[in-house]
Amino acid sequence: MCITGWLTESATDLYSALASARKPVKLAVIIDGLSQDFEAALKIVKSYKIGWVEIRVVSGAYNTGARREQIRRLKELLNAYEIRCSQTDAALFKCPLPGTKTLGAGTPAQPCSEQMELLKRAIERTHA
Repeated sequence: MCITGWLTESATDLYSALASARKPVKLAVIIDGLSQDFEAALKIVKSYKIGWVEIRVVSGAYNTGARREQIRRLKELLNAYEIRCSQTDAALFKCPLPGTKTLGAGTPAQPCSEQMELLKRAIERTHA
């Protein structure tokens, strides 16, 4: 079976199971996992009748690095497609602790000393 067929069949089975549940379940998807193009991803979400998304990456970077205009545009698109944001994701505490070394390749998005500022930006983006 091709991936499209599997996705369609799986989504249909899941949708049927959720529809028959005693209490409504709010299914969400991490939007950048579908496409880096936010609007294209919203179209996919809408086609599967999913009403919630998690916003992690915006234009190739964590949402905490997005400009206010970008966040405003995301909100406009969410409203246009009648989809709500269930949560935002940030690279909060994805850094080595003081006195330790990075185990993997690359450097953290924000050093440990800047995590509180990152948290403030994450909260600001979430409120927006």
